[in-house]
Amino acid sequence: MPLPQNIVSLPPNGARHLAETEGLTAPDWVACCDPEGRRLGSGGGTVHALLAAWRETGAGQAFPDWLRAAPRMVIHAGGLSRRLPAYAAAGKVFTPMPVWRWSRGQRLDQSLLDLQAEFSARVFERAPAGIVAGVASGDVLLRCPKIPELPPGDMVALGLWVSSERASRHGVFFCDRRPPHTLRFFLQKPSPATIDAQARNRLFLIDSGFWLLSERALRALFAKCGVDFDRPDGDPQFHELYSDFGLALGPESPVTDPAINGLDAAVCPLPDAGFHHFGSGRDLISSTLELQNLVVDQRRHGGTSCRHPSVFIQNAKVAARLWASQANIWIENTAIGGHWTLSRDHILTGIPDNDWELHLPPGACLDMVPLADGRVVPRVYGMDDEFRGPLGDPATLWLGRPAAQWLAERGLDGAAA
Repeated sequence: MPLPQNIVSLPPNGARHLAETEGLTAPDWVACCDPEGRRLGSGGGTVHALLAAWRETGAGQAFPDWLRAAPRMVIHAGGLSRRLPAYAAAGKVFTPMPVWRWSRGQRLDQSLLDLQAEFSARVFERAPAGIVAGVASGDVLLRCPKIPELPPGDMVALGLWVSSERASRHGVFFCDRRPPHTLRFFLQKPSPATIDAQARNRLFLIDSGFWLLSERALRALFAKCGVDFDRPDGDPQFHELYSDFGLALGPESPVTDPAINGLDAAVCPLPDAGFHHFGSGRDLISSTLELQNLVVDQRRHGGTSCRHPSVFIQNAKVAARLWASQANIWIENTAIGGHWTLSRDHILTGIPDNDWELHLPPGACLDMVPLADGRVVPRVYGMDDEFRGPLGDPATLWLGRPAAQWLAERGLDGAAA
């Protein structure tokens, strides 16, 4: 199977400047964003992304003909990125990724998207006949040393082995024990007791979010989104792929929907695989640390210590002294002056050359956003801030404490500010 065309759903500004900022151009790469002011869900967003790529690169072909000409890979990387604000404007899929010290063939300037695209290409090399598109999440990196031959099906999902306790926090596939591991039904966050009861007769695997779809499956998805597959026009309606559509998959599905129940669905277990989430600031550091420490064979590290510290420095100048006690620090595209004092739990990005005397308490993150006139805007926030909720609500946090309290301590009024 040829390499897929990569279709990336991004925040509006990131979509407009993909070629300019990342050098990724059509027809191999297409960027799009959801219509302003509308929520499409992962299902509606998938339909919207495919139609956007067809309109940009279809060259007068009918949509079904364009779809059959080459595989398409949709990566959902839009959204507000509230929990990882440092990379929200362009999309957290462009978060710079360190070179894994145990790996070969990586680049110093690689991003999360680069690693996802490499994995996607390997998956499509093993895809069965009839697959025309793939869908994945932009804040997850899947890792598998050797991808097995994928089973046939209208929907083929990549599944991961985990305990029932961990599986209860994810979507869970229940499938036949024998290959091709036909999917019987799919549940969202079932209890460990439910999983253990079903495991007596079924295999269970968590949903990695990476699905491969046939034309038949896409036709069913288009219909759910209110779009004519053969003569598409207009915007799709809201529909969730992983819940609404997924819950109807399989002959034993708890949801009665003949159009989806009748699709052939299978799950491919990934051997020795990893699921690394990059949805928040803490995820960014913990997942990067996990990846750096996958291999503990000192002969692979030039004889150095097995463990990589939880401090990551990329494209940065650091004059301040770092101590072994400091942990969970991400410094990227930043200058740290000699008079800085760091502690722990920091994300520091975009900071220009400086000679400031600055003390950062635990959990404080700092970002500098450039303006068109040469000025910069400092953004300070907490590692675990979610940037959601009414400002006066005690549950709405800023720098790890109620936002109203933080303002009051500094003699500031939220309404006036």
